[in-house]
Amino acid sequence: MVALAPKGFAHSLVLYGRSGMWGLDLQLRSLSPKPGRWATLYVGTTKAIDLHVDPTGRFKVSSALSYRKAHSWNDSWSKWQDAESLAASWTEIAQYIDQVINTVILQGKHLKEGVVQSAVSRRGGNLTMLDREGVLGFANQAEKDRTLRRICEPWLKAAERRDPPNWWNGSKPSRQSTECDIVALTHTGQLVTIEVKPASASASSIAWSPVQARQYADQFQAWINQDPKEAVSILADRLAQQRRIGMRSERSLPILDPSRPVKPIVAVDRRWSIVARKRMRAVVDHYEWVGKPLEVEVLEIDLIGRLTEVHW
Repeated sequence: MVALAPKGFAHSLVLYGRSGMWGLDLQLRSLSPKPGRWATLYVGTTKAIDLHVDPTGRFKVSSALSYRKAHSWNDSWSKWQDAESLAASWTEIAQYIDQVINTVILQGKHLKEGVVQSAVSRRGGNLTMLDREGVLGFANQAEKDRTLRRICEPWLKAAERRDPPNWWNGSKPSRQSTECDIVALTHTGQLVTIEVKPASASASSIAWSPVQARQYADQFQAWINQDPKEAVSILADRLAQQRRIGMRSERSLPILDPSRPVKPIVAVDRRWSIVARKRMRAVVDHYEWVGKPLEVEVLEIDLIGRLTEVHW
């Protein structure tokens, strides 16, 4: 998206995302297989603003209704227009973004997990981050339902047990997990799906996070298996876009190796409780016992993004 490039009218969104402050993060989106792209500026886990571009090169911005009502929003910004027209309004739009960021910071509720996600995105060891809140697209709802049922239901059914502890049945997942916190590549080209958990999450939510990460990995594995060459091309294009707009400065970037299995990871805030740790261990052990090992790597993360191995 040219508007986000260093000389583009919306490059300030990139600068926000690279600032490392308040869980700010910029992510590129697409409507594949439908036309159209957009970029989302996150504050923690909430959206501050979306910048959209259509196939003809027109732009518009969108934001949550609650923020539009509370701050200096102009409805003309949400109408498709050429780059020059929206650029003329960008100073006012930037002021609106500042107001939204300030509101989210003061509320605090969207920052807990988002700060940890942003930390992983900025650092993450040897990982190159591709996307946050990654969701795969499908041709239609029927295909989506059929595919997710095939991939996810076996993992959900395997959670059943005859002698569960008190916390088990009331917290075990009953719905498919479809929105991966972070999608990344290792330096050797292995795709990884990461479920991020802040220490403030409930012990049971943290406990079941390996099952979420496993479902994400299987979904992205199915996507790669469907057309490995296209998957390589799409991810390479995503990284190239990020470099063009200044989100990345690396001279060399990893390329997806479709022969390597997608790896699920849980990144949990290192301040997590002993109760959460014991419950996660119980979940992992149960899946081993029923013959469906999750094979998920669990890592601890600090607030500047350093990942370390968990010692049970």
